[in-house]
Order: sequence, then C-alpha cells, then structure tokens
Amino acid sequence: MNRLWSLESLSYRVLGMVGVVFLLLPIVITVWTSFTPSEYLAKPSMQFSLRWYEQVLSDPRWTVPFWHSLIIAALAALISVAVATPAALALARSHGKRADVLGFGVLLPFFMPGLILAVGLLMFEQRIHLSGTYVGIALAHSPWCTPVAFLAVRAVYINVDHSAEEAARVLGAGPIRTFFLVIVPSILPGMAVGALFAFVISFNEFMMSLFLTTPSTYTLPVVIWTSLRYEVSPAVAAISSTFIILSTIIAIIAVIVVGQRGLVRMTGGGTREEA
Repeated sequence: MNRLWSLESLSYRVLGMVGVVFLLLPIVITVWTSFTPSEYLAKPSMQFSLRWYEQVLSDPRWTVPFWHSLIIAALAALISVAVATPAALALARSHGKRADVLGFGVLLPFFMPGLILAVGLLMFEQRIHLSGTYVGIALAHSPWCTPVAFLAVRAVYINVDHSAEEAARVLGAGPIRTFFLVIVPSILPGMAVGALFAFVISFNEFMMSLFLTTPSTYTLPVVIWTSLRYEVSPAVAAISSTFIILSTIIAIIAVIVVGQRGLVRMTGGGTREEA
C-alpha cells in the first residue's frame, strides 16, 4: 500500500512539473528570442546580443509610450487603492448574503468583456471630456485594477488584531484619526501589494487603451500591437521580456510583503485560523 501511495505521489509530482514547464516554456522562449542579433524574430540560437534592448531604451517610438504607460499605471494604482480600501474595510467584517452580494459587485468587472466596457467608457468619457487624458485612461483601467486591490486589502485586514482599533475608539479617537493612525499602518502591506498588482494590470492593459488613447497618450501595449501589424521586430520580444521581469519582481515583492499565505487568502483560499 505504501508503495502504491509513493507511486501516486511521484506521478502527481511529475505531472505537476510537466505542467509548470509547459506554462513557463513560452516565457523562456520569449526572453531567449529577445537577445537575438537577427533583424527579424527567429528561433532561439546560441548567439546573443543586447541591440534590441538598447533600441528599446533609446528609440522615442518606445520610450515615449513607456512613460505614458507609467503615468497611467501609477494613477490607476492610486485610484484603485483609494476605492478598494474603504470597500475592503466595510466588507471584511461583514457577513451574510448582503455582504456576499456587495463583494461580488466589487469583483464583477473581472467577468465583463473588455470590448463592452471599452465602448461604454469611450462614450461616457467623451461626454465628460476625459477621453484621451491620463486621468480618463486611468479611470478606465480602474474597474479591472480595483478588484485586485480589494482582495489584497481585505486579505490583510481580516487577519489584523482589531484590539488596537477598539482601544483607540475607547480612548476618544474619532473615526478619521483611528483610520489614519491605527488602521492604515496595519493594512499598509495589503495596500502596497494591491497597488503593485493594480500597477501591473494597468501597465499591460490593451483593450481600454486601444479605444481611449490618443496620439498624445498612446501606451506601450498599443504601440506593440501596431508594430506587430506591420512588422515582426525582435524589439517586441525585448519589451515583452521587460514586462515579464517587471511582473516577476512585483510578484516577489508581494510574497515578501504579505507572505505566501497572504497571497492565497487573496483568492479566498485561507481563513483567519490558518494564520
């Protein structure tokens, strides 16, 4: 029996490793291809060059939309955390069907087709004269960024010891003072992780940007898409590798800040008793 269990465990591990390799292989190939010295995208070889990274870092065709994406992503992260934090605090300690419905309402944009949201937001922002602006694009990205920030803040807050908050209230601190002096320091890791994930989502967002950007605010994903329509340059692989590295760094920071269990709780996979 023990031998059968060991064989079953080994088979699970092998299947798991095969799955991980299958998921990581495209990423490895993309990074490998970005170092090609060829003028066109080609299969990976043992010849390496940094020419395409140098071009990406020096060519205004890539640097200008990079700064546009950076500004928009930073604004989207701030907006998302500002909206998600009070929602997370209100729902983290609430129970019942009403709280479940409200929590699902915060997560609902995850299930909405991007094309429908983009068209609706384009018509709405044209009416309020925000279409094509940094703020307008950041607001358009926030429906997808806010749920991630909400999950991060809630995952931290539900595991916080609320005795300090209650003590501050007893000692006469008002709600605003309690929030900034007691609650914010305790949920700061969740806010930081939520902002980082929101930043990555906004930085990589394509559909909203395609509809809402103008020649003065076009983002890097839009430029990549336009470039792929007319040419297949290894510079795209270099930019994609940069995205991969950025996302990996942020994921590592998230694990350091809130821990592996904190990330699991963001998806609903943990409870307070596990902490």
